[in-house]
Amino acid sequence: MLREKLPSPEPLPERYKKMVKNDVAENPIDRFDIFVPEVALDFEALGARTADVQPGVTLYGDISGFTKHIANLTTDDEKREALRAFHAARSEMHHVVVADYNGDFIQYQGDRIQGLFYEAKSSGRYASKSIEAAAALQDAFAICREVLPGFAKLGMACGAAAGRVFVTQVGIKGDRELLALGQSVARASQLQDEMGAGLTAINAKLWALLEKDLQERFKAIVGVEDAYMAHLCMDVIEALDAAKVYTGRVRIEGSPSVSARVVSAPTTGVQPTKSWCPVK
Repeated sequence: MLREKLPSPEPLPERYKKMVKNDVAENPIDRFDIFVPEVALDFEALGARTADVQPGVTLYGDISGFTKHIANLTTDDEKREALRAFHAARSEMHHVVVADYNGDFIQYQGDRIQGLFYEAKSSGRYASKSIEAAAALQDAFAICREVLPGFAKLGMACGAAAGRVFVTQVGIKGDRELLALGQSVARASQLQDEMGAGLTAINAKLWALLEKDLQERFKAIVGVEDAYMAHLCMDVIEALDAAKVYTGRVRIEGSPSVSARVVSAPTTGVQPTKSWCPVK
């Protein structure tokens, strides 16, 4: 058996045991205070405290098919090239979550990214931003398939769920790992695992938090309780945003010589002409 061929575990160095013992002594469990963040979390200053995010949206984006792709490589040169491409893809995923949609980066888990969206960080639209980030991840990966070697047959699968999330750190000073814990975190992971490339799944609580036009993009997953699924891309998101510009009726007031302006007129105005039909 494989287990019999594995080397025996080596004991931890005494210095490591001492560091852990000292850290436990300096940070007893009763010193861990839980707080509700009113501003964006500063992970460097989090220390032994635990943030209680109510609610938060956990988003997972996974490179579908990457593990099998790596297993099929045979030469060191192929593996090195795949590793460079992998880091480029992860960097782009990080940029989408953090820079483009103002989410928090929690951690990489192999070939997937874990992000967190909540009101104090991502604005009152945090739920919709998590969905927009999922769509942007799909678009970003479409570019990766075109430009990164070996990525042509890979894809992006996303899962997201809203719920109470505890954010904390574990480990010893100088070597701490950020964690986000909660039932919704596990649910987001499960939903992502069940999705194929190009798809995004969410739980019912997140669906209820979305703007109506985004809700309409999702369909309940047959046979799966508390889950919705959609095929998202930024073209869909941008079309939905543009459609909002044309809602309602308007009229022109004034004249060209006296600064004409467009004002809302729900009963007497006209609906602006559209050059396209919004996505249904």
